[in-house]
Amino acid sequence: VDLTLEVGSVFAGRYRIVRPIARGGMGAVYEVVHLETERRRAMKVILPTALKSDEARDRFKREAKVGAIIDSEFVVDVFDAGIDAATQMPFMVMEHLEGNDLDDEEF
Repeated sequence: VDLTLEVGSVFAGRYRIVRPIARGGMGAVYEVVHLETERRRAMKVILPTALKSDEARDRFKREAKVGAIIDSEFVVDVFDAGIDAATQMPFMVMEHLEGNDLDDEEF
């Protein structure tokens, strides 16, 4: 996984980057720790290459809202979202789930 955010750095003034988890076409997911509560979370950000796309930013914002609204054991909870002042990167913070990467599973 290419690092967009540096491990150990603080993002949005409240999340310490622990490690990259995954990277896709327009975003990356990191394991983070909330500085005040020390809770481990997953944080998704839009990659710099997709930041210029209004469509990508709008879709990301909708994804964060929908994830926060839906209350289901089958949908990951979204706890926080916004735009980091330093990087202008939109982000959403979700519950961190343990398990296997579906790409590694055989069906």
